[in-house]
Amino acid sequence: MSVYDGAAAASGRAAEYDDAVEALKEVLRWRLPPADWQEVSRSVDALALALRDGGAEELLDATTTLEDLAPSRVVRAGSAPEEEGADPQLRERVNVLLHELTHGGGGSRTNPPEESGGADSG
Repeated sequence: MSVYDGAAAASGRAAEYDDAVEALKEVLRWRLPPADWQEVSRSVDALALALRDGGAEELLDATTTLEDLAPSRVVRAGSAPEEEGADPQLRERVNVLLHELTHGGGGSRTNPPEESGGADSG
């Protein structure tokens, strides 16, 4: 069962779904210190829960929380933190959510995700 269906658009959740899609796409591009990915992982889980069981407000809150974890571009002089992309398991969870959001409800709702979770995504 997909988290997106035609009823979501009729109920006004379409904008919240679009915001969630954009936030999840950004996660795939982020480079963060390894310790920060744990918080991102928890936030992705909260977003997934909000998509499945929450209302528009819960989805908006979860999306905002995820967006707030985005890496900053400010780096202190003399410091070069080790940064890396999301681990394969998190990338897979993000890609599953993106697929549910963009391909659920009997057809493509928005453009498909630009990145995949690895060599074998299916």
